[in-house]
Amino acid sequence: MSSNTNSEKTYNYLFIGQVLPNTTQITLKDHDYVFEDDKLGIKGRILVTIKSSHVIIQFVGDVPLEDIGTLRNIVYDNARILIEATGFYIGSILSLNITHAIWENGSHLALFTSDAPAVKGFPESQGITIDDLFAVTYDLSDTYLQQSLSDMTRAMQSAIDTGFYCYRALEALRHYFKSAYNLQKDGVSWEKLRAELNFSREAIDYIKQFADAVRHGDARSVPSVTSQERTKILQTTASVICRYVLYAKNGYKQPID
Repeated sequence: MSSNTNSEKTYNYLFIGQVLPNTTQITLKDHDYVFEDDKLGIKGRILVTIKSSHVIIQFVGDVPLEDIGTLRNIVYDNARILIEATGFYIGSILSLNITHAIWENGSHLALFTSDAPAVKGFPESQGITIDDLFAVTYDLSDTYLQQSLSDMTRAMQSAIDTGFYCYRALEALRHYFKSAYNLQKDGVSWEKLRAELNFSREAIDYIKQFADAVRHGDARSVPSVTSQERTKILQTTASVICRYVLYAKNGYKQPID
C-alpha cells in the first residue's frame, strides 16, 4: 500500500506474525527504527508492534521493493531482537514466526512457511533417501553429522545467522577428517574435507565471509545478506552435507558418485 505525506509518496509493507509459543502472551511497547543498508539499497523506517503475542511489523520506504524475501529477513531480525531480549528477561524460550506480508493496498500478498526452498528436495535430488540419512545420523560413532544437521536447522531459521551456522555445520564435518586421519592442523583437515568430498576452497570461503564477524562476536561488522546470497549459502552447505552422507554410506571412502 502507498500513501502521500507532504506530497511525497511512500511505500508500506506489513508483515504479520506471532510470538511462539502461543501459550506465552507477550505485549511490548511499540518500537520504531530507522534502517539503511547501502549494499542492499534499502532505506526506510521499521515499526514493530507486539500485542498479546500478535506481531505486526511495518516497513515504510521511499521506493517500491521487489525482493520481498530480503525485506522479510530485515524486519524479522529487527523484531527478533526485541523478542529474544524479552525471552531472556522473563526466562522463557521465545521465537518469532512471520506468516505473511501485505503491500500495495492489500493487492499483493506473500505467505511464509517453515519450508526452506533452497534446501527442500535437495537430498533426494542427490540420490539420498531418508533411510540413508538416518543410518549415518544414528551411527553413534558419527556425532559430526548430528552436529552439522543441528547447525543447518538453525541456519534455515535465521537469515542473519545463516553464514555462521552453515560454516559451523561444515566445521563439524571437518572434525571427522581431523579425527579419522589424525590431522593436527585445522588447515590440513579443511584440505582433506575438500579433497574427499570434492569441493573447492572458493565454495567454502564464500560461506566463511558471512560467518567470520559473527564467529568473533563482532555484530557491527556482520555483512547484510540478500535472499539470493542466502540461497547460495544454504545450497552449498546442503551439497557438502549430502556429499558427506554419500561418503559415509560408502564406508567413509571414495568414490561417492
